[in-house]
Amino acid sequence: MEYRTQLSILLDHMQAGRWQEALKMAARWHDLGGHKTVIERGATAIEHPEFYKQLGQDPDALVAAGIDALKHRYSAGLALVKIQERKVSRPAGGDAVKRKTRRNRKCLNMRKC
Repeated sequence: MEYRTQLSILLDHMQAGRWQEALKMAARWHDLGGHKTVIERGATAIEHPEFYKQLGQDPDALVAAGIDALKHRYSAGLALVKIQERKVSRPAGGDAVKRKTRRNRKCLNMRKC
């Protein structure tokens, strides 16, 4: 059995268009940055739409805002998954790219460069 991270499961939900599952899953996470409130409200609006109607808010708009926040927060992850699916061939001179990356890592660790 292959081990899957919660993030990979979330990205799968997002790619398949299962936005309700994605919102409910992400709403339980602690580190959502500035998108936390919007994502949590979107997930809660899915489960309790009548409550938000009583407050005078549109539950569908809250869900849409939560979906937009998910897209904004994890759009880089979706792009990475799409690139991996295409199986991009290795560019010529790939070793030079690796050396440059290693050198950059050393510079970041030493903070002198």
